[in-house]
Amino acid sequence: MRVFLGLSVLLSLFLMAAFWQKGITRRLEQKREYEQGISFQGSAGQDRWVKLVLGRPSGAEPMATPIHLQGPSDVLPPEDEPQRPPPAPDIEPDVTHVVKAGEVLGTICMQRYGNAKPKVLTAVAVYNDLKNPNVLKQGQVLALPSLEVLFPEER
Repeated sequence: MRVFLGLSVLLSLFLMAAFWQKGITRRLEQKREYEQGISFQGSAGQDRWVKLVLGRPSGAEPMATPIHLQGPSDVLPPEDEPQRPPPAPDIEPDVTHVVKAGEVLGTICMQRYGNAKPKVLTAVAVYNDLKNPNVLKQGQVLALPSLEVLFPEER
């Protein structure tokens, strides 16, 4: 009797885990569909995946923007007024750094920015498309922009 009871409890736990995993998988699929612009067709017998195409089809002529929808960037200045170049930003250009043997991203950020907080390390790693910020190769060139470029929202 104990064996039967133990097996039934074990079977019920396996069934509960299977239904729980199915629910999580369904929610992840729905999230991916939403993020990628793919809709789900729920009826049986039809293809589940339909891709949403944004933009214009190949070979089609672009539509003209109506005048009332044109923003200030679409309006040209009068011809008698000379065009002025946009003001130069007061942001310093990127500094390049060649990685030396034994250097890590933390010491490089400490030298450049005066701090090696995880937020700065992550921003520099993302800016340089580093797959693993803990692995730097000798001779690798890193672009080290100013903090204003790394964190424009904090300006």
